[in-house]
Amino acid sequence: VTTEERILADIEQNSEAWENLLVLADDIGMRVAGSLGEIQARDFLLETFHRYGLDEVRLEPFEHMAWEPRKERLVIASEGEREIACRCSALSQSTPSEGVEGELVFLERCDAEELEVRFAEVKGRIIVAPYSPFARQLKTPLAARYDAMALLEYRNYAGQLQPARTCAFQSYGDLPVASISFEDAEYLKRLQQRRGSVRLRLNLDSHVERKESWNIVGELTGTEKPNEYLMIGGHYDSWHVGPGAIDNASGVVAVLEAARALAAQRQQLKRTARFVCFGVEESGLVGAWAYTRDHADELDDTLLMVNN
Repeated sequence: VTTEERILADIEQNSEAWENLLVLADDIGMRVAGSLGEIQARDFLLETFHRYGLDEVRLEPFEHMAWEPRKERLVIASEGEREIACRCSALSQSTPSEGVEGELVFLERCDAEELEVRFAEVKGRIIVAPYSPFARQLKTPLAARYDAMALLEYRNYAGQLQPARTCAFQSYGDLPVASISFEDAEYLKRLQQRRGSVRLRLNLDSHVERKESWNIVGELTGTEKPNEYLMIGGHYDSWHVGPGAIDNASGVVAVLEAARALAAQRQQLKRTARFVCFGVEESGLVGAWAYTRDHADELDDTLLMVNN
């Protein structure tokens, strides 16, 4: 029986992947960077690496701009204050306490070319644009440059879900940004066609403060070339709209399962196997950048990286 066959048989018979997924997604749930859920996930992952008997387990701290949405409210001011569900985008600017109010304008892409052509329509108004194909991190500064009042993004498909993404990396965004569902965007389009003009009022309290987060690193030391590394990693933070089961509890569970299975075959590892659970991926790959900075002298000796 080969080592590979023993590893696969162990995973088939003894896998803890499902149980670990239930802890992260059901018991802990949302793991937004800077939140209690993130700390609970950190402690669970650290304890699990220790329980699997890895040779070395450690926390590698780094600082980041932690974000918390404290108020998210969108109303159609011209329709008797009818409320529409919205989600504040990570690192968005806050609005004044009374909110911002203006006419909406629909854009197809909200890129530089479209904004240049429709500058007169955009100035002082609230842009409503689809999430794809033009990235929010590019839309936001462009919309601000053309004097938009705020930006609302909507999903490109049905499902009554608001996209949750960051509008800036490691700093405040350039203007208030929130998201709405595809269905609500379609309703606003119909309303604009019928009324000719629709006024919205957006109220966001987007709290940002500098906090500490962590990459969680575990290792099985190689028997022949301990200073050469084979890595497997995934991020453990999530967005604030759900438990992050797919993005990315499932990925970090794969990291745990690889660590568990390989620990039983550690004597067969010629090179060091390094397992990394990255923090603060969702607001700009912050943990990954911190890792490359802290391990700059090891990057040339890292022969493989499997990202989950």
